[in-house]
Amino acid sequence: MACAVAMPWVDDVNSAIHAWYGGQENGALAEVLLWRDFSGKLPITFPRCIEDHGATPYFLGDV
Repeated sequence: MACAVAMPWVDDVNSAIHAWYGGQENGALAEVLLWRDFSGKLPITFPRCIEDHGATPYFLGDV
């Protein structure tokens, strides 16, 4: 099930890794972790807080 995840601690860490499908992309993730390739681009946006997400007013009780 897909759902929003609040991460209020994200400002307290140096980095956070969200890795989908590790079996398919583990080589690319290793390149980033080893400081070899930082050229990846994401087709999605991660809001800083749950209130920044446009659908929050409609589904806040479900989160």
